[in-house]
Amino acid sequence: MEYRYKKNQIFRKKLNAPKYIINKVYNCNLSFSEMIEYKLDDKIPSECLLVSDRKLVQRFGLERCKGLDWELINGRIRSDISIRDILMSIAPEVEDINETLYELVKDKIRPSNYSPKMKEKYSDRFFDISKEEVPDAFSHLAFKFNEGNCSLDEMIRWFPLFEDKDISLCLMNDKDNIFGLTSDDVKSFVSEFGILLPYMLKDIDIYTLIAGYKDLESEEDRRFFIKVHTDRILKKTYRSSDESRSKNLLVLPDDVYEEIFKYSSLEDYLTIFSQYDAPKLLKELKELPEGYLFNIPIPFSVLCSYDVLSFIGTFGLKNIIDFDNECGHFFTADDCRMLKLMNDMYLHYASNEHNPKRNIYDPRETIYDDEGRYVGSYYTKDGFYEAMRRMIVYGPTDWNYVDKAPDYRNMTGEFRIRNFELFIDDNAPEELKKLFYTKSLTPKLIIEHPEYIPYLEGKDLSSCFINVECYVENKRGIQNFENIYSFISSKVDYEKAMNFIVQYSDVFDIIFAWENTDYRHGVVFLESDSLEVMEEKICDALKKIIIEKNWVYPKNIPNKLKERYPNLFLSDDAPEELKEALYNRTLTTEFILSNSE
Repeated sequence: MEYRYKKNQIFRKKLNAPKYIINKVYNCNLSFSEMIEYKLDDKIPSECLLVSDRKLVQRFGLERCKGLDWELINGRIRSDISIRDILMSIAPEVEDINETLYELVKDKIRPSNYSPKMKEKYSDRFFDISKEEVPDAFSHLAFKFNEGNCSLDEMIRWFPLFEDKDISLCLMNDKDNIFGLTSDDVKSFVSEFGILLPYMLKDIDIYTLIAGYKDLESEEDRRFFIKVHTDRILKKTYRSSDESRSKNLLVLPDDVYEEIFKYSSLEDYLTIFSQYDAPKLLKELKELPEGYLFNIPIPFSVLCSYDVLSFIGTFGLKNIIDFDNECGHFFTADDCRMLKLMNDMYLHYASNEHNPKRNIYDPRETIYDDEGRYVGSYYTKDGFYEAMRRMIVYGPTDWNYVDKAPDYRNMTGEFRIRNFELFIDDNAPEELKKLFYTKSLTPKLIIEHPEYIPYLEGKDLSSCFINVECYVENKRGIQNFENIYSFISSKVDYEKAMNFIVQYSDVFDIIFAWENTDYRHGVVFLESDSLEVMEEKICDALKKIIIEKNWVYPKNIPNKLKERYPNLFLSDDAPEELKEALYNRTLTTEFILSNSE
């Protein structure tokens, strides 16, 4: 290009640029970016450029320099890094100068100092906080990652944030990475341990852990390595007999337990909680589909207790799960509340029950081999339904554990259909339903609320009244406890039974009171006794208690008692004050002397 000079202008044509740019041209300190911005590339010689920019143009040529990442070249980088010097080290014939430059500087500068083009190319090394790429709670980690100084410990603990990122630069800058772990080393480790990682990192050095795993060669060694750590995790989930009761136990989700038992022994772990019932559960699991244990609504952490294993070991896991699914999630609702209570409420003292009609362990299928030898027993669906019915009717067995039975009104499905007599009409008064389902009804409540009576017709009275038991002797001379209300109901129709129960309400409170146990044992009904015979035996027992124990007369005195023992009662026209003193057992010599009439 030939130039003609005029006074005060070294160029043929006046340059179309601001005065300060013209001054930079004359002073030879114009930047390459400014030259391109004001379209001066074909109007001025390269000698007008800054020395550093001029060298780049001379090395790569004007046209190739137009494609350089000048935002990176001109960016504010570490003082000990010169992007231009690194550029000058690149051979002029390199096909893609920027690509080569990026590879040379990506580990030398912070990702936060990358140019926009470089951030786009290495998006896995950078979090775009402005686009809400990470939740606000983790913005501090994103900032540290963009600065290239996130520690391995931080990245492992919050790995879902970093699993799609290239963590190489952070590892290179991590002073604790004395083993020289690479991004591939870490990601390989994470892919192997996955959801176990957060639990493995407690009380252990992550650098040593990954380095130790990396050096293992055989599959057998790697499995053993993992087992050591899964066993260590499990150890934190239960309290040994010699440990403090205040120890905080680790609670694991089911997917973590499932992963752990790919390496650790499920059998050994369950046996910690119940040496007797764990083997029965493990045997059943062999006959169930693979993965069944971790696809049920009972969390594994709930299952791992003596009480729950006792119930499962007794009746079978599948029976319980099927019942739960069919009957309104009776066991698993409210964080498995009922499942946790079943052992103490129904199984705790159930083995003391010798009445075959009330024994909840009876309805099982017994298995014999071809030679007639006993090999075990199990509950069928029908057997388990019958066991549940008996528990509701006759339980809770441990009256010291709960004073009321649980409200089972939300049971639905097949159990409700099979046992309609255990469920009251949905239209019944709410208070009656509460009393009915918690076995809290008493004859006195029926006296106070006669409107309840129609709703109880056809129902099993032994399942809704507070339990009152009497001795009943069968044809073989064996005596068993029976619910007095159920026994009365078996003798007559509903109306007569209810009238009798109401009439003898106060009498039952006396002869079946714990204080009168010795007398109650003397009241033995025969299976064949009629209601009239029962009435006579009840009156005889009441007479003995009144006379021998100086007991207060019942408030409501049955007519049968007056007819059978008239000498126990005053005439109807006797003074009320005298009746009150006699029937309340407060009659004294002084009273008689002062009331000679």
